[in-house]
Amino acid sequence: VTDHMLGVAVAAAAIVLSFILVMVQKFCLARAPSLAIESDQAHYSTDIALNGSVMATLLINYYGGPTWVDPVCAIFVALYYCYAGRKIAFKAMDMLLDHELPAAVRERIKETIRRHPDILGFHDLRTRKSGMVIHITFDVEIDPNTSLQDAHGYVRALELDILTDFPYAEIIIHKDPYGDTHDPRHPESGILH
Repeated sequence: VTDHMLGVAVAAAAIVLSFILVMVQKFCLARAPSLAIESDQAHYSTDIALNGSVMATLLINYYGGPTWVDPVCAIFVALYYCYAGRKIAFKAMDMLLDHELPAAVRERIKETIRRHPDILGFHDLRTRKSGMVIHITFDVEIDPNTSLQDAHGYVRALELDILTDFPYAEIIIHKDPYGDTHDPRHPESGILH
């Protein structure tokens, strides 16, 4: 290495620029959760770690430190790359395989449904994520003597309540008379009450 301080300056500039980009991506993810942006954010976060290790290695080398610091830093950065890549890969597989959303998210949906007194029961809750869109489908049970217009109003209020928590949700709600949970659309009727 012929110019340690130039390398340190370049790495420092790269860290600052990457950090700004990561913060912008974090801001975007809070408003529009996207796995593509999240994976790009992971990429630039690993760039920060890489450039930080380059700076540390150059400074240690400049001041006569041991040469083994370079490969040790490289190993730690590689492990961080693996950690970040594994996390994104599992999220991508969940999305591609239409896995159910996490239990905590499903419980939030159930709590929202339970807050509506005109919804007497619900069943067949199914969730999945595709890109930024969360797909939520379930059946609700309503008093069989309720008019179609009133039942529609109950379900509309429930949809709007769910959209408050999940603005990118696509929601399909089927109405059943109370007590009638048999549904030929779903071979396993009554799933996940």
